[in-house]
Amino acid sequence: MKKFIVFISFCVFISVSSMYAKKWEKPKAEKFYSANSNYCLLIQPAAGDTPCKGTLYQTGYKAGLLTVWSAKLVNPVSPVKALVTDNGKYVITFDDWENLGTTDNMLVIYGTDGKLIKKYKIGDFINNKLLENLTELEEGYLWYGGSSFEKDGEVFVFTISLAGESGDKTVKLLLKTGTRTE
Repeated sequence: MKKFIVFISFCVFISVSSMYAKKWEKPKAEKFYSANSNYCLLIQPAAGDTPCKGTLYQTGYKAGLLTVWSAKLVNPVSPVKALVTDNGKYVITFDDWENLGTTDNMLVIYGTDGKLIKKYKIGDFINNKLLENLTELEEGYLWYGGSSFEKDGEVFVFTISLAGESGDKTVKLLLKTGTRTE
């Protein structure tokens, strides 16, 4: 059993590490699909005077993709990762390009028409003492420990990976308002 737990812990570490295993080259346009593949978020990084932009598409149409919304994202360059709810109602972006967990855009929630609902920094979820338990990287913190949607995509649950005795911290957010729920 102990070997199994060590193996599972190793697998979680590898999957989390791969999220951040990007060479910090110039970001390119990237697509992020909902788990059911019914929605696709295309993120176009900032370039020159053009700000970072997200366009949410609904998939599965004979004519191709249906544009649901297109909006400027708060990231100065590009987010590192994004998630889309299966109903396409909400989009969550993570971190700023080359800055993991160190800016006000650690986690950002967008709703209908790409409207900003709430943005968070790491200090909104953990105190300075717990901040010492995050794995530090050259470009910030390795904080993301996985996530899921609950209640038909209305609640977002994510884990902040903490080393040491404190253990990981799980946070639940009501996406409609961006407020914490327990």
